[in-house]
Amino acid sequence: MFVENEIIIKLLSSILIGGLIGFEREYRDKAAGFRTMILITTGSMLFTDLSLLIGGPDDPVRITASIVTGIGFLGAAAILVDKGKVQGLTTASTIWLTATLGVAVGAGAYGVAYLSTFAVLIVLWFLPYFEHYLDRRFTHFTYKVTAKADFNVDNLLDALHANHEL
Repeated sequence: MFVENEIIIKLLSSILIGGLIGFEREYRDKAAGFRTMILITTGSMLFTDLSLLIGGPDDPVRITASIVTGIGFLGAAAILVDKGKVQGLTTASTIWLTATLGVAVGAGAYGVAYLSTFAVLIVLWFLPYFEHYLDRRFTHFTYKVTAKADFNVDNLLDALHANHEL
C-alpha cells in the first residue's frame, strides 16, 4: 500500500512540476510547452522510480545516465540556426532541466525538486526582462538619415530622445 501511495505522490508531483514549467513555456509560445514538459518530468520520474524498484538502490545510475543521454537528443532537436542566429537554447536547457526534476521526484527528493522548480520559474519568468534591459543598454545603433535641405533636425532629435534611442 505504501508503494502505491508513494507512486501517486510522485506522479502528481511530476505533473505539477512539469505543468508549472510547461505553462511558462506555453505562455511564451515556445515549441516545447505544457504537455511536453509534463511528459518529460513524468517519464523521467517513472524511469527513475522503476529503476529503483527493479535494480534496487545499489545501481540506479545506469537508468539516470540513459535519461540524460535521451533527453540530450530531444533538447538538441529544439536548437535551430537561422541566418547565423542560434535559437532554442533556453528551450533545450529547459527540457534537460525538466528531466532532471523528474529524476529528483522519482528518487524521492521532493524538496530539491520543488525548490529547483521555483528557481527555474524565476529564471524563465523574470530574467527575460533583465536580459532585454541589458540588450537595450549595451546595444548601439547607427542611423543614416537622408532628408531635404529644409528638414528640421531638431524634430528628429526630439523623436529619437523620446524613444530613448539617443
